Amino acid sequence: MGVGIEQSVLKKIAEASKPTKSAVPLQVDSVLRLAIAKAAERALKLPVSVTGFDKCIVSLPSLMEQLPEDGILILLRSDDGRQGIFALDFQCLASILEVQTTGQVKEEVAEARKTTAIDAAMCESFINMIFTLLSSTLEGLASGSWLPGFVYVGPFESLRKIGLVLDDLPYRNYTVGLDLALGAKKGNIQIALPAAERIEEVLDMGGADWSVSLQSAVLKSEAQLQAVLHRQDMTVSQVSQLQVGDLVMVPQSSVTSISIQDPAGTTLGIGKLGQSQGNRAIRMQVSWAPNPADE
Repeated sequence: MGVGIEQSVLKKIAEASKPTKSAVPLQVDSVLRLAIAKAAERALKLPVSVTGFDKCIVSLPSLMEQLPEDGILILLRSDDGRQGIFALDFQCLASILEVQTTGQVKEEVAEARKTTAIDAAMCESFINMIFTLLSSTLEGLASGSWLPGFVYVGPFESLRKIGLVLDDLPYRNYTVGLDLALGAKKGNIQIALPAAERIEEVLDMGGADWSVSLQSAVLKSEAQLQAVLHRQDMTVSQVSQLQVGDLVMVPQSSVTSISIQDPAGTTLGIGKLGQSQGNRAIRMQVSWAPNPADE
């Protein structure tokens, strides 16, 4: 099936019930189902069919309880700064890895293991293709305006980091059951995107007193920062050959230009490595200031 025909089919599904308000959820759901299957076929050459579909609106704490424990969690971000999660259980992840490394999916349940940044990177094309298809299909349709526009950012290091990175908003949470490679494996993915456009919309719901209390609680909460000395691109082959005692060359300039980042990888400032009272320390040299265009 050609690219033009695929997008035409998606467009027809999206517009089929446009005049009827009660049919809007079916419209968006159907487009999302088809986009997932087509993205797997186009980005991975992986036959996928949707076997289950559930949706709900949940708080961030409830969402964190529903995410898979043995899979991989990916941060999504839109052009306007909204953030969400794309989660794959380990059977979905294993299918994606197997089809890209061996050309086929094993007909057996994959044994769960600790996931890596490389695992996440191998899911990037699939995830971005889903939202590319959604953007081209739902363009101009108000009913699905919250869904397109997201892209892959990178993996969360742990479930706990989600609460530090995402805004405490209501989230539209889609859980989709998948049959992978004609029954070779079965798994689930979750897509959770903000149900409110901005944190201010939630603050307005509770009145001025509630918003002041929330602001006070947020400002007292713990914030985690990472000091990044140096990043180096390496191939999978090079990484697999690393051994204890090997040297990774770090430019001299890295010592005087250390990047201070949040858990999502956003740079908040630049510092210089030094010492204070016998401990390693970083002196901030360039602090981060919000861009008015992002507010």
